[in-house]
Amino acid sequence: MDTAAVVVLFWLPVGLFCYHWLVFPLLLWLFSRKARDTPSSVLDPLPRVTIAVAVRNEERLLEGKIRNCLRMDYPADKLEILFGSDASTDATDRILGGVGDPRVSWFRLQERGGKTRVLNELLSRATGDLVLVTDADILLDAAAVRLLVRWFASPDVGIVQAHYRRVNTDGSPAEGLFDRWETAVKRLEGRIGALPTVNGMGAMLRRDLWTEMPTDTIHDDLLMGLRLLKAGYRAIYDPDAVATCQVETESTEFRRRVKMGRGNMQALCRNAGLLSPKHGCKAWTYLSHKVIRSLLPFCLPLMLAGCAVGFSSSLYVVLLGVQLLCYATIPLLLMRTVFGPVLLPQYFLFMNIALLAGNLSYIFGFRPRHWERTQRS
Repeated sequence: MDTAAVVVLFWLPVGLFCYHWLVFPLLLWLFSRKARDTPSSVLDPLPRVTIAVAVRNEERLLEGKIRNCLRMDYPADKLEILFGSDASTDATDRILGGVGDPRVSWFRLQERGGKTRVLNELLSRATGDLVLVTDADILLDAAAVRLLVRWFASPDVGIVQAHYRRVNTDGSPAEGLFDRWETAVKRLEGRIGALPTVNGMGAMLRRDLWTEMPTDTIHDDLLMGLRLLKAGYRAIYDPDAVATCQVETESTEFRRRVKMGRGNMQALCRNAGLLSPKHGCKAWTYLSHKVIRSLLPFCLPLMLAGCAVGFSSSLYVVLLGVQLLCYATIPLLLMRTVFGPVLLPQYFLFMNIALLAGNLSYIFGFRPRHWERTQRS
């Protein structure tokens, strides 16, 4: 019979993993079966929209991003495209200054301020009723703006997340599998208006609901959504408005997850009030999706310890051996071998180690002064 220590150290973490990855999505599906994936009414007349993009040293991607924004299927007289340059040191400012289309405007921070400061400035200068926040490495489908706008006919909708699709034949197969899980869960959360994980690939919000964010914010996009959920607004996921970027290699994704872990821990510390039962299903989705995700990396060493405590049982000898084998074979991920597609447990451990590193770096006070976008191919 298992001791209390083994139950606490091993089986409780296992239960937490099972709840997050299996039980929570199943419950979401049950609760959202009767919810709609399309808005119930149409906005007429169409509102003015600002596409807001914070950039720093994006000379490789910027011309493509500008062309992509100008191709939006939306009335030209109701579309503003606004770029904010965070003291760029490459050709970013020259490219922005050479755009001749009156829909495009830009400004430059003379001193490095970080992404959040640029976003604060972007939102203060925006003239649109709605603002679509997106990144330089994201390509939006031409219909994306029009599709996102339609949700705001409902006054209780505060923010809408575009469906993101990551494509790249050289990217991590395991990351692609994770994306499919994440997309399915976000779509279900959006059906009940309780999406807690908005990201900057493409998120549209009401400009008059924006309040300036602390400039040390790590996950500005996450904070945008959480603030509106706490204020009582619905956060929606639109499966038809598509934003495309790349799946990257394991090493690139590791660096991104370290930043994500740091930002998740900051958001948890600053938005604990959203866990209050008064927020209903919004509190539940935030707890189940984001908070537990932040805590799961801490379970990994506990599970090793639990097997060590129960080492007198052959079951825990085997379980410990399996865990150690998975840890020992993590380097195979970085070697880009033919085994990559089957190394799912290794990838899972690898990315949770990255999240744990980010969590601990925030807890122990390592907080970079400025936002740095993870370099992508």
